[in-house]
Amino acid sequence: MSMIKWSKELSIWSGKLSNVGLTVPNAINITLNETQKFQTIIGFGGAFTDAAGINLAKLSPGAQQNLIRSYYGPEGIGYTLGRTPMASCDFSAREYSYDDVDGDFNLTNFALTQEDYIYKVYSDPDAYKIVDGLAIHWYADQSTSDIVDPYHLTDAHNAYPDKFLLYTEVLQHWVTGWTDWNICLDPQGGPNWVNNWCDSPIIVSNTTDEFEKQPMYYGLGHFAKFIVPDSVIIGLNFEGNTNQTNLEAIAALNPSGQKVVVLNNRDVASTYQISVINKQGSALNLAIEPRSFTTIVWSE
Repeated sequence: MSMIKWSKELSIWSGKLSNVGLTVPNAINITLNETQKFQTIIGFGGAFTDAAGINLAKLSPGAQQNLIRSYYGPEGIGYTLGRTPMASCDFSAREYSYDDVDGDFNLTNFALTQEDYIYKVYSDPDAYKIVDGLAIHWYADQSTSDIVDPYHLTDAHNAYPDKFLLYTEVLQHWVTGWTDWNICLDPQGGPNWVNNWCDSPIIVSNTTDEFEKQPMYYGLGHFAKFIVPDSVIIGLNFEGNTNQTNLEAIAALNPSGQKVVVLNNRDVASTYQISVINKQGSALNLAIEPRSFTTIVWSE
């Protein structure tokens, strides 16, 4: 059994663990249910926005290759998907659209709505055949939202189980992958024509032929590097001291037969004691530090 850990101090290490045995008192016990299988993962990736292209172009060819390999190369964090916007987005140097009617600034002829995709396309037998899946944005993904509840994704899967669900920016409710936003930005968080500056996993220098990998780069790697394409999400149960609600976890079986558990401690102060129990009854006992990711990979 091996473990990869990333914390707010950027400590990263891997190796064989010896603290396998009985569970410890007051721990959160995590057991996997391999018979409860959910979605098969398509992959993870990032967005090739105009801003990402502008920043990539500032680098030398060698640095450009190193940046792309940091995401998509064998020594990178395991990205396999790429996302490109249709027409301009906020991360463009200027505004432009694909509305074919000249001067239609009110977008009177722009008629693509949520209903067009979900209901009309899927209800048309011919269109249904050529649609592979449904992409969802996470901004309104709150149980209290008046716009969308994440449980509706389960409803969508039940209605159209042969179509994938992909987050275009979370792996519950049958979602099969994730594409993050800009793969790189400048130190200001742009360019962005509406001044909506944002962070990015990689920041490209304005003055030198360099780029910097940010903490979120390593956080994304916990998922993309180990929950590889064709992995299957499986059931995971919390038992014992389950009052610590800031702990999140997901489990998967990857194509090589290894089991993967990714743990995220969102608490800003508390360290959680965890016991991950295998089907033989042995437990891996470890402490999950505040604001950290921990990934466990093992074979049985």
